Amino acid sequence: MNILLISHGPFCNGIKKSLEMISGNMENVTSEEFKPGQNPLDYRNILAKRVQSLYNPEKGLIVMCDLKGGTPYNTILYLVKDYPKLKIITGMNLPLLLTITSSEDIELPTVLNNKLNIGINLIDRKVIEKGSQKHERLSLS
Repeated sequence: MNILLISHGPFCNGIKKSLEMISGNMENVTSEEFKPGQNPLDYRNILAKRVQSLYNPEKGLIVMCDLKGGTPYNTILYLVKDYPKLKIITGMNLPLLLTITSSEDIELPTVLNNKLNIGINLIDRKVIEKGSQKHERLSLS
């Protein structure tokens, strides 16, 4: 199943490189960044072509996005109406990407239902107390 990573700036390219450091070459994972100063309509046209080339009517397409509500998210949300099996995941992170790409499941709903919670559970919330103040940080389990 194809996965498209989208983000503000080169974050999506960097997370793909990190994924490939761990898992090797991932031909089914591509990225498309929204560049600083780029016209949102130009980005929409680029994404439309990319989605058209990656989308499989039987298997679908997973699009992982950095942030809900930003230009990359709003752009892919605009395009989803033409692709019924296109699924958007926001809050892109490496543990979740590793979990999804290591899936042997073929069906998109199975991948999302079984693997999404696993990826989320890999993030652990820690509370650190310093004096009278509490600080929180997120870390991998």
